[in-house]
Amino acid sequence: MRTRFMTTLVTVASLLLVSGQALAQLPTFQSGQVLTANQLNRIVEQIRRNTSAAGGSGGGATHTVDCSAGQTIQSKVDEAQPGDTIMISGTCNEAVVVNKDDITLDGGGSAVIDGAGINRWAVDVTGRQKVTIQGLTVQNGHGAGIAITESSGVWMQDVTVRNTRRHKDYDTDGVGLFVGHASSVVLTGTIIADGNAANGIMVWQGGNALAMGNFTPREITYPRASIQTNGNGENGIFVAGSSSFTAFSHFGDNTTVHAKMNTHSGISVQHGSSVIVGGADIQATSNQGNGLEVGDSSSAQFWGGAATSRTASGLFDSNGGAGISVWGSSSFNVWDDGVAVNITSTNNTWRGLDIWGGSNAGFSSPASEPVSKLVFNGNGAEGIEVGGNATLYSRLPSEMKNNAYEGVGIWAGGHVGLEASTITDNTGNGIAAATNTALWLTTSRIENNGNDGVAVSNNSTAHFYDVTITGNGGHGIAAYNHAFVQAYEDVGSSITGNGGHGINAWNGVSIDLHKATITGNTNDDVNASFGSRFIFYGGSTIGDIYCDDSVLSAGDKVCPEPEQ
Repeated sequence: MRTRFMTTLVTVASLLLVSGQALAQLPTFQSGQVLTANQLNRIVEQIRRNTSAAGGSGGGATHTVDCSAGQTIQSKVDEAQPGDTIMISGTCNEAVVVNKDDITLDGGGSAVIDGAGINRWAVDVTGRQKVTIQGLTVQNGHGAGIAITESSGVWMQDVTVRNTRRHKDYDTDGVGLFVGHASSVVLTGTIIADGNAANGIMVWQGGNALAMGNFTPREITYPRASIQTNGNGENGIFVAGSSSFTAFSHFGDNTTVHAKMNTHSGISVQHGSSVIVGGADIQATSNQGNGLEVGDSSSAQFWGGAATSRTASGLFDSNGGAGISVWGSSSFNVWDDGVAVNITSTNNTWRGLDIWGGSNAGFSSPASEPVSKLVFNGNGAEGIEVGGNATLYSRLPSEMKNNAYEGVGIWAGGHVGLEASTITDNTGNGIAAATNTALWLTTSRIENNGNDGVAVSNNSTAHFYDVTITGNGGHGIAAYNHAFVQAYEDVGSSITGNGGHGINAWNGVSIDLHKATITGNTNDDVNASFGSRFIFYGGSTIGDIYCDDSVLSAGDKVCPEPEQ
């Protein structure tokens, strides 16, 4: 599946590059070899392309526009033939409608299209194919800076679109780059969409955007993609309506995507859409909303590809909402495939990772010792929160540290499974699981949290395998109201040195521990009451136990006989 996905990216990009300027070498054949009709047609087509690239009579002419001399881009576009290039210089005060297939707008890195005072999209590509836009700045458009619509196909390299203004007659009011209605764009080189009234980049209604870095189809080398969407009035990147945004690197330095200081979220994915990050580095920081939000049956995927040895990363820091928010039956997945994917969600005003409303997150690796790492530290609420029948399963090493509430919070039917996790120094509990929730914790450490190490309540369950709970300010495990706590066989868990009881079981709680060590806690190592029950077996080591008359016990150590 992953190999087919990568091959598809390569094929799509290759098909979009037929207007490149490099001359392709024609095939050679042995004497007497008979050509098929298809082979002959391909040779004729390649000759046509080579002629076009060389500026011959078959197309590929270059038209120059000097806007400082009063010339207009639109007049040259109207004259152009497929394969032609429009070379632009100066600042052009106009709106341009690309009304031909297979043409190039080239600003040479310095030309500007300025739509100030013109109540239209600054650049309009509607229903056109094989259009290239490169080396241009587009500014002060109305509604959209660059609009690509109605099944268009565009290649874009080294383009800045900024300061797009709102227009009352357009749905796309103030979008820098708009890609919609089953259109596609390939982004390479430096793409900047900053300071627009609405979204920096908007991919809408079946649109597709591919940020492609360091790629060499047809012997043409295209540079690393660097995407910047900063300081926009809504989201940095908004993907909605069954659309997709993909960031991918083939070799060399990774593709980068920065979405910073936007009024809403850095990257927002909604309405059945997807974001795919393979061998790319994403930074969504200092936004007023969430860093990354995935909602309404949408998905976000980060993967490191063994086929290209490309790592991937996501940095979601100092946002006004959550670092990552997943809601409305959506998904967030990390797959390292033997190559690292590092996710860091820190210092956000709300949660590091918030998953709710029937959504799910999965962090996986086929490796016996995964190389990826997940960090959810220093957030204003929980490091991770999973609720409303949502699910999180992770077998990647993770850290939840110094959060203002719990390291991990689970509520209202949430299910969480964590391996190789370190949950330390949080202000509240290390983990809190409440109201019909389930927790599975393997080979993890819960230490030095301000309150309980693990709090389990209201018909919730917690299952431990090789877990250390130590040095927490409250109880090691606090279990209330018909909770169930179990430690699995083979490898025991340790509950030591906590500031309250080792285990505090109250009101119908069931405790079932194998090979557990519960000693050295400030109060009783086990405190059980109000119809709770416990069983310790398999060589468990238990210190002081207190039970009231309603408690049932069995195993290696039981409730002490009541004093006579």
